[in-house]
Amino acid sequence: MNLMPAPRCFAALLLLASACAARAPEVWMLARGSHFEIYANGGPHSAPDLLAAFERMHAFFARLVGVEPDPKRPIRVICFGTRQEYGSYRLQSNADAFYIGTESRDYIVMPALAAGDFHTAAHEYAHLLVRSSGLTLPRWIAEGIAEVASTVQLREHSSSIGGDLPARSRLLRSGLWLPLSDLFGTGEKDASTPAVFYAESWALTAMLMLSPKYSPRFRLLLGSLVARESGEAALRAVCNRSAETVARDLRAFLAHIPPLVPLPGIGAVAAAAQPVSISPSESRAMLADLRLASGDLDGAEAMYRALGADTNSADAYAGLGLVELRKENTPAALAAWQRALELGVADAGICYRYAVLADLRNLPAIQVRAALEKAITLQPDFDDAHFKLALMDKNGGQPQAAIDHLRAMRQVPQGRQFSFWSVMAEALLDVGRREDGRAAARQALEAARSDTDRENAAGILYMADTDLAVQLTSGPDGPHFRAIRVPHGQPERNPFVEPGDAIQRAEATLQSVDCSDTEVRIGVRAPSGEILLSVPDPSRVQIRNTPGVRFEFTCGAQAPRNVLVEYNKDHVLRGLELR
Repeated sequence: MNLMPAPRCFAALLLLASACAARAPEVWMLARGSHFEIYANGGPHSAPDLLAAFERMHAFFARLVGVEPDPKRPIRVICFGTRQEYGSYRLQSNADAFYIGTESRDYIVMPALAAGDFHTAAHEYAHLLVRSSGLTLPRWIAEGIAEVASTVQLREHSSSIGGDLPARSRLLRSGLWLPLSDLFGTGEKDASTPAVFYAESWALTAMLMLSPKYSPRFRLLLGSLVARESGEAALRAVCNRSAETVARDLRAFLAHIPPLVPLPGIGAVAAAAQPVSISPSESRAMLADLRLASGDLDGAEAMYRALGADTNSADAYAGLGLVELRKENTPAALAAWQRALELGVADAGICYRYAVLADLRNLPAIQVRAALEKAITLQPDFDDAHFKLALMDKNGGQPQAAIDHLRAMRQVPQGRQFSFWSVMAEALLDVGRREDGRAAARQALEAARSDTDRENAAGILYMADTDLAVQLTSGPDGPHFRAIRVPHGQPERNPFVEPGDAIQRAEATLQSVDCSDTEVRIGVRAPSGEILLSVPDPSRVQIRNTPGVRFEFTCGAQAPRNVLVEYNKDHVLRGLELR
């Protein structure tokens, strides 16, 4: 998140339309926009009105503050037409609305709001933005930011933030206060008076964000709190004020709350999409998803099972698999997801999760691959699926396919850099692209974060700088060949040269091949004189430069022929190159 100085920091959330005026439940409507999907059953206009309001809010944060949610995470807003309906889904009895972040999407859930009441919904959207930014803030400042953000009023040509929240300020003016040490040290779930916790969090954060005395240092204060400094320590270090001084300033701020702070307008926003009604089975699936996101596993399971029995829906079995996984019933999760795949599930995330789980349970690789390939078909930029397929292809002897999947990845997170470059380097070496493999191995070495990683990367670099060769070695059970690595670019290695041979080489003229019952000896004349070389086993002499010609030793005098001989310290011939 781009932390901006007040009043622009977290300035936001919008006019959340009179969209959901309380009324009898109606059919669920769905309105999809560029950044939100809105489900509402408060009447035909509730979904598009709410969508328009949220799109204005998105425009404000994106254009004027530089903050927006992760575009890869869909935001689903569910607005119940009555408080009674909402009450059966809310997480806490005192929650006027709530936000939930799951692995795949974000939820904002609320009841129908009275005309002009934008506070609670805007509060939850602010939480979504803070959490999507990755910041970990103390509860008091997180709730305070959401409360202040909920005061934003958005128009095309002008906007504003701040001002009074009468219900909050009246509570504090009645004399109900928490000592700042208690406010800083607790969350609203633990506070004995949650209403006071919210009210005081709002007032303190509004003062820190918007008052001339504190706002210039608000950005630094947030950084200190993100670094897990206590509230008292952060105020002392950043603002040079003790908790007692801050408490006095807060009471003075509350006595004279500053007027609205003017902000630029948000400009034109695209018109809201026309809503469509969804079928009863689609609305049941949406509500089952909400049960699951809320942690009501038993309720979600019952809804998914009933939906699957009634409609044989792939999505119902996909959701049921998620429930079973949360309940740690892996076989049941696999069975449900397998059924979802058979029914044509269109959720790339489910396909991927099935593949991962199936791989862990040692199911046939063909099933794992099929699920991964379907995930990529549904979502071509599914980096996790590409990476897992790359690993399967590399280990399965398909290095070029592995390279293709790695290159299809759009982002490589920091924690995967070493694995990515290691696999890439090995695959490139396997297809003979030595220089590219060496470069990838160096990337792996730079990404290494442990001694083991560094050793592995160094090993790949060693493979890039050497070639595979064979070496004849004598042992107690006789001579045998073993694979060795030799520096790349050297002349061809003679596999019959043994360790300790102290090889000598000489340009010479072949003269004779002397044969006896016990050995063969080759005589050559070198510039230094005649050399007689022993050949205990002719099958262990490397003969070179005989393309297409079978070369054999024949006993007796030889026609003069230029040769290069390689022999050890005992004058045993190891190689003979014909010139």
